[in-house]
Amino acid sequence: MKPSEKFRLDERNHVEKPLLDQLSGLGWEIIDLTEKTDPGSYLS
Repeated sequence: MKPSEKFRLDERNHVEKPLLDQLSGLGWEIIDLTEKTDPGSYLS
């Protein structure tokens, strides 16, 4: 493993998730579409 890979930030956990958590705390309804989620289930 390269030294740069050891400290590489995971965008999902360090950017997207904290933002979604903050918006949820402000009363927003969060629809969190991960790789395992079927987006079609939210469109019906």
